[in-house]
Amino acid sequence: MIVEKTYKTVNTSKIKAIIFDLDDTLYDFSNKIWPKAIEKSLKIMIENGLSTDFDKAFNSALLLSDTLSTKELLEKIVRDSGSYDKRVLEIGLINYYNWVFQENLVKILKPFPDVLPTLESLKKRYKLILLTFGSEKAQSRKIEILGLKKFFDAIIVSKIKEDVDKTRCFKEVIEKFNFKPEEIISVGDKIDDEIKASNTFGIKTVRILQGRFKKQVPKDKLSTPNFRINKISQLPGLIYVLEDKSVENIFRAYDIRGVWGINIDVKLVENLGKAIGTLFKGNGTIAIGRDGRLTGEIIEKFLSKGIISTGCDVLKLGIIPTQVAYFSVPFLNLKGGVMITASHNPPDWNGFKLVKENGKFIYGDELLKIKEWTLNKQFIKTFKKGSVSEYNKILEDYLNFVTKKINLKRKLKVVLDTGNGAAGVIARKVFEKAKCEVIMINEELDGNFTSRPSEPDEFSLETLSRKVIEEKADFGAGFDGDGDRIMFVDDRGRIISSGSLIIMLFSEYLLEKSKGEKIVYDVCSSSVVESFIREKGGLPIVSKVGHVFIKNMMAKENAIFGGEYSNHFYFREIFNFDDGIFTGLKMAELLSNSKVKFSQMIDSLPKLFYKSDLNFDVPDRIKFQIIEKMREDFRKAGRKILDLDGVKVFFDRGWIAWRASNTQPQIKVYVEAENEEKFNKLLKLAEEILNRYVE
Repeated sequence: MIVEKTYKTVNTSKIKAIIFDLDDTLYDFSNKIWPKAIEKSLKIMIENGLSTDFDKAFNSALLLSDTLSTKELLEKIVRDSGSYDKRVLEIGLINYYNWVFQENLVKILKPFPDVLPTLESLKKRYKLILLTFGSEKAQSRKIEILGLKKFFDAIIVSKIKEDVDKTRCFKEVIEKFNFKPEEIISVGDKIDDEIKASNTFGIKTVRILQGRFKKQVPKDKLSTPNFRINKISQLPGLIYVLEDKSVENIFRAYDIRGVWGINIDVKLVENLGKAIGTLFKGNGTIAIGRDGRLTGEIIEKFLSKGIISTGCDVLKLGIIPTQVAYFSVPFLNLKGGVMITASHNPPDWNGFKLVKENGKFIYGDELLKIKEWTLNKQFIKTFKKGSVSEYNKILEDYLNFVTKKINLKRKLKVVLDTGNGAAGVIARKVFEKAKCEVIMINEELDGNFTSRPSEPDEFSLETLSRKVIEEKADFGAGFDGDGDRIMFVDDRGRIISSGSLIIMLFSEYLLEKSKGEKIVYDVCSSSVVESFIREKGGLPIVSKVGHVFIKNMMAKENAIFGGEYSNHFYFREIFNFDDGIFTGLKMAELLSNSKVKFSQMIDSLPKLFYKSDLNFDVPDRIKFQIIEKMREDFRKAGRKILDLDGVKVFFDRGWIAWRASNTQPQIKVYVEAENEEKFNKLLKLAEEILNRYVE
């Protein structure tokens, strides 16, 4: 049961420094690589004349690894051999550093691909300090292997092991840089020492839920962090909210999203409920669903309180995927619906997606009205209070509805990774009823998303990829935190990160039966999508990025299907909703109707060099201003542009698009080119141009 006092509002000021203590997140991986590097070096040294037994030397190296640097360790082994040969020592050292840095640094950091770019970005704005504990020489070696030294203004190594009081180290940082505690953020991956020491000083604490201890639960208030994130790249967005906690920032293009305890609290939620009830004029029933976030229950309570105060009734649906909340409104003939979710954002974020009669979305002017009424406390006055009731059959209704629309010609084996999110409450049952053999991973609900980040990508779905290969499955599917987005893995274990490829697959499949139908895709999808749809007999229609814009365009044009590069997919037969689970079912139907494997289908599709995972952290207050300035400058320069959403600039044999995220304090960058050489040039140019505007 969630209670109000569990979540504390943190007073904030300008952040000047970030203290990192990430031993268990990063150093575990350097420890895995290091023995392999030493093993390889010793073998080459022996081949070049080192007179020693390999097993004896290797075991000695492992025993000394926490007390000596790599150079000292190899030097000792050479001396202990009875004949000091400087040439052999140099051969060993050169091999060690070449092997680690040139070949294996990528392997070490592969589970954390966002570490170095994020540190590079943060270094421009804050003092960065690294705390590490153990032997100074051993820790220095790990820092060296990971290539982290260049990012930090100070590295403090404590020689005390195990249960150490880290207070001294934090005190040293404060005194060294003359910081006030409120100007510092402490980022760690354990709930004990670093969190307790930070809280002792009144320093804001952020816990990264990665590494060996990611599922540990705080035992007391002193070891409870202020905020939680699943990966380091989520840190800049959190800091922007801490530095500018304006409530106005939570109202975005087509939903409401913020950080609990910073710009969302129970009073705001209750007022938001009153504003929603005001929009519906105090009449009718409003459905409320929520995902598995820990704040969902308390938000549901106060949102309901606000809504019923206007005279509207509330129908609580419990924990469900977002698309099921959408589905409930037209299926049960309700006045409207609210889904409590922050989708793929970190655990401490939460928010709201709003729909009205027939599943139409509330955005634009209507969302601006809700914002104005919420902030100014302008609500409908009524003498009649609504009621709250529960409806526990909506998942069963949804299951029966979607499975009736699917027809598999043969049984398929599928692996589903629901990522501890809301899709886990129904995905297995849906696919099994559709006659699939189902293997589940990360099925259990966990509001901290400790199995993997709530946003599926090519790194977070590696476990799914391995499972697909191991089980010899027909395909795999990974879902985001609220289940409306899906990312596929083919039968060879390849993660299909490009939604453009899936758009083309579904377009071809649907157009085989329905020539001349319209298909909607977003402006950031690959250029080959338009020509592919035409070639298959369809009518392509481009739209702004975002589920509201795609759905509205589909309704306007009566399109059969819509898709986004970000792996949201929409079908006319289920009210134009973006539904990750139904999309997975539809993929099963597509594959069951073909003798060709998923991987062969993917290989047959046209492709260009394309990248869209460049996210630049930019405060909400200026991100749209930057895009507008870029648009003006490119126009003045006479460039060919498309400004349907952000600014898309066309170059010879390629294009670059920059657009402000509608859900996070970021500017997203997309690059496409006809060949690899041109792609690399445009990629570099895209980063240089944006950095210039941001700075």
